[in-house]
Amino acid sequence: MKSVVFALLCLMLALPSFGAPAPGFRFDRPERPVNGGVEGVVKDRATGELLPGATVVVDGTALGTATDSDGRYRLTGVPDGPQTLIVSYVGYRSVRVPATIVPNETIQLDVELELDVIEGQEIIVTAQAEGQIAAINAQLASNTIINVVSAARIQELPDANAAESVGRLPGVSMVRSAGEGQKVVIRGLAPQYNTVTVNGRQLPATSDDRSTDLSLVSSDLLAGIELTKAHTSDQDGDYLGGSVNFKLADAPEGFHSDARIQGGYNNQQTQFGQFKGSISVSDRFLGNRLGVIVQGNAEDVNRSSDVFNASYRREGQATVEGELAPLYISSLTLNDRIEARKRYGASVLLDYRLPHGKIKFTNFFSRLDRDVVTHRKSYGISDRIVGYGLRDQDITTDLLSNEISGEYQLGPAFITWGLSRAISNRETPYDNEFTFDERNGFDTATLVEDQGPELIPAAARNTLSETAFSSGNFRTNKLRERDLLAQLDIKVPYVIGKQMAGYVKAGGKLRNKDRLNDESRSLMPFTFGPGADLIEAAFPDIDFTFASQGFLGMERILDTGYDAGDFLDGQYAFGFTPDLTFINQAYERIGGEYFRSSLGEFDDFQNTEDLSAAYVMTELNIGRWFMVMPGVRYEQTDTKYTAAQGRAADDRQTDAVRLDTTVSQSYHHVLPMIHVRIKPTSWFDIRVARTETISRPNHYDISPRLTISTNGRSVNRGIPALRPSEATNYDVFLSFKSNRLGLLTLGGYTKDIKGLIYTRNAPVLVPAELDLPADTRGYTVTEPFNNTGTTEVKGYEVDWQTNLSFLPKPFNGIVFNVNYTRIESETQYPRSLLQRNPSGFGFVRVDTFRVGNMINQAANIANFSVGYDLKGFSGRVSMLLQGESLNGVGTVPELDQFTGTYVRWDLSVKQAVTPRLSLFLNANNFTDRPDRAFQVIEGFPTAQEYYGWTVDLGVRFRY
Repeated sequence: MKSVVFALLCLMLALPSFGAPAPGFRFDRPERPVNGGVEGVVKDRATGELLPGATVVVDGTALGTATDSDGRYRLTGVPDGPQTLIVSYVGYRSVRVPATIVPNETIQLDVELELDVIEGQEIIVTAQAEGQIAAINAQLASNTIINVVSAARIQELPDANAAESVGRLPGVSMVRSAGEGQKVVIRGLAPQYNTVTVNGRQLPATSDDRSTDLSLVSSDLLAGIELTKAHTSDQDGDYLGGSVNFKLADAPEGFHSDARIQGGYNNQQTQFGQFKGSISVSDRFLGNRLGVIVQGNAEDVNRSSDVFNASYRREGQATVEGELAPLYISSLTLNDRIEARKRYGASVLLDYRLPHGKIKFTNFFSRLDRDVVTHRKSYGISDRIVGYGLRDQDITTDLLSNEISGEYQLGPAFITWGLSRAISNRETPYDNEFTFDERNGFDTATLVEDQGPELIPAAARNTLSETAFSSGNFRTNKLRERDLLAQLDIKVPYVIGKQMAGYVKAGGKLRNKDRLNDESRSLMPFTFGPGADLIEAAFPDIDFTFASQGFLGMERILDTGYDAGDFLDGQYAFGFTPDLTFINQAYERIGGEYFRSSLGEFDDFQNTEDLSAAYVMTELNIGRWFMVMPGVRYEQTDTKYTAAQGRAADDRQTDAVRLDTTVSQSYHHVLPMIHVRIKPTSWFDIRVARTETISRPNHYDISPRLTISTNGRSVNRGIPALRPSEATNYDVFLSFKSNRLGLLTLGGYTKDIKGLIYTRNAPVLVPAELDLPADTRGYTVTEPFNNTGTTEVKGYEVDWQTNLSFLPKPFNGIVFNVNYTRIESETQYPRSLLQRNPSGFGFVRVDTFRVGNMINQAANIANFSVGYDLKGFSGRVSMLLQGESLNGVGTVPELDQFTGTYVRWDLSVKQAVTPRLSLFLNANNFTDRPDRAFQVIEGFPTAQEYYGWTVDLGVRFRY
């Protein structure tokens, strides 16, 4: 397949030149124009600021384009003689500019626009309105269905990170960690079903699945964010929900610098000292041909939280049809998480302008260090054990990207190419945990199991003299993914008379992905063997008190200075905890003598995934009112996975039988698409799209791993023959625009997804049918599989962006953004049951399913923000609402788990002290809203996380 793609690329390079360059075709300083044309910049008359996304059309023809990120436009193939250009930009007054086109020449014509305000009022574009207007015009200029966060908005009142900015767009909900946005759910589809790109190049995953942590990308680096919801053939076709593209800037003319430093307060830990700082410097050299941007950022924040978890069991059946069966609490766990997060980042961006194009060299690096200490108290109601735990983790995630790319004009063709390398690396050099148990830890006479978790702690004995060492667990992990990519695209324009114009575009891509997972586990049990002796020998200065069970007691290693504070807002008292210093010393002193668990190695795998892709598409404009864009993309995927297969008795077995196994697979997809835009008036357009996309399986699911646990009577395996999920997507969007209205968008979409991948647990009755050894009869197999049913996702979005800059003072400083999304989905969740054989003795396995919403799909999503600018003051209050969503599916409805409705409020304020110096304040989650989850109904809580509110105060200097 690779040779086919290379041959296609060579063939495209030899495409004959025909027609004139297409409308919107741009390049820098051409030595000789191919045909008559016009080029220039569009800018604000009052401020001189360039206006990206402005529309420039030739009156009476199909020729038109939009200004690029530098506010530049170029039109070629324009009919000779007198013509009129119509230049428009939402929020500004449109103008008609006369131009005389000369054959074989390109004339320079710069255009200035004025803000549309009440006659006689001072012409001012406020800071927030500028960012909003830029986003509106970029969205309108696109021929597909996108949402945009403009560079001006990112720079003016920046969100905490790039993930938070994306989370304010319609159809997007957030996956948070300790209150901090990290990943996004797009149109009800979980993070692993979406892609993240930088300048259109896909970033490697930073997680166990195929998702990428957006918070690793510094917002100081960005020139804008685009969320694509309807695929085009020149994009990778591997997303079901959407694709987030982070745009990197070229250096503007002249010297520019921007420095920001801030400190803050975290009320969860009542701690000052939160720190974040960034600096960027840019300039152009060699007659403005060479542009350089250098940026660096550092952050040290506290992301601690109080966490509650509970599980329930069903007892019997419902007594009344339609009601729930009785639920009893099985376990309750309280976690006091103390976490420090440090981020570091640096980037160097170079661009060099050539006579017929430019070359860019982009490099950025980001690191996230997480130091997490978790104090745990658990109540095991089913086994009557009150437990204590202490876990110390250090997790470092790096993201590195290097790319060299180019843009050229060769005759009438516009050629772009890119070579890139991207690496993600997540390492856990230590993950140490000690556990302690108080057996028979409850007063059974006072234990109430059917009235929720609140009454459980009252029945615990909390007898330290009866609390003993249980085990020590020590883990390490390394997850690395590396992508190498080569891409070539060729765009050949054409013009047919005055009323038909467009382009043909074709290209190809080669990507090599290498992924490695290396895991180790060490275990020290204290309930048997030499564990107790090793501890006593390693700490001769401690006179351990033995608990009544005969094991080492916890009394002598308590952290007497520990205080969990007002845990879970005063709902629960935390109590005792072991000493962290002792835990780490135990690992250092006797770490070499711990049992190394062979089962940890069964999760290791290494894979190579090669992608070869080619596409062809065209855009045809008929007049100014109709555009059709069909295309097709072909993707060939070749994989090679190596993982361990074998069996072990349990986690303590060190001599398990294991064998590395390698499996290769290949598959291909043809992905057609078509977009149509109808623009019956200058203020209204309709966009319709039908697209096909895929989502490749997670690497862990398709590795040939196989673990047979004898004591656990279980089989856990991957399925290399899994195939990607396939989606057919339909979108219809209506856009209404005006200088008074702003932009109002109404849209609806449906997705039919085949082969969605789920994990099922099934009894093994006939091992040979499942390709398992004969002695696994009666075991339970856990494995992923492609759902045979069709998953349906549908929804509608309403988005309104407007400002009141046309009103007289002081009302002209108001800016509104509001959007609402309603999503519905239906999918099948598999169940495998044992039933008596109706035609004989024994049992048979019955494969069935339950129907429900997709995991993480919130039914309702809403965002609202109102901003106000007045002279040097700028402020914004924003609200995010994420409705209830399913986050776990049980075997029966009573065991389903849901994430509760979440409402968050944030505040950003900035005050300019001088034209270059400003002060700012950010208050995040200032209503102190926790995350909550429950089982079936809110009376059965399964999770709560309190992470408090934060306030940051900083200073910014721009030159």
